[in-house]
Amino acid sequence: EKEAEFVGGNEPMMKYLKSNAVVKITDFASEYIVDGVVSFTVNKEGSITGVSITNSTGDPVTDTLLVNTIKNMPKWNPAVDSNGIKVNQEFEFVVSKGGCWGIEIKYASEFVFDRWSNFASPIY
Repeated sequence: EKEAEFVGGNEPMMKYLKSNAVVKITDFASEYIVDGVVSFTVNKEGSITGVSITNSTGDPVTDTLLVNTIKNMPKWNPAVDSNGIKVNQEFEFVVSKGGCWGIEIKYASEFVFDRWSNFASPIY
């Protein structure tokens, strides 16, 4: 079994999310948003489908930015089941306030993408 993966791994995905979403969320919005959740599926072909806000950030502009960023992601390497067959896999990104009123995007509860840094930090 193999989980779906952004082509190139986590580092290129972090760069994509930062340049296309995190840095574009206004300082004003970052002070007032609540935890939001964006859900999506990586299909058998590696394309992103079914993008939706399952919990709004409370800011329609931020919600739209997040949906568009995910919809426009490059193709991923699709998930593969134990029989070697490509399968769909669902994901969620949690968007929340970070330190210093920054924005964090949590992916699979493993990494935090912080608006004010150039790297991801593991969550402990």
